[in-house]
Amino acid sequence: MLILNRARQDWEDSAFRSLPDRLRGDELIVVNNARVIPARLFGRRAGIRAEKPGRNPRVVREFFVLRN
Repeated sequence: MLILNRARQDWEDSAFRSLPDRLRGDELIVVNNARVIPARLFGRRAGIRAEKPGRNPRVVREFFVLRN
């Protein structure tokens, strides 16, 4: 859990289990239960600086399947 202190303009990394100890009682807690669709976007750079896909076999296989 990332804790932002606006007065001191710094942040602190903390465990979620410490949340009840940090609450004063006048806060509003918003819970986001949105679902994320797993997706991957492949692109290919054109021009002089274009490179072939890396050595990861899964990425190479998916790259060529999507292109053809």
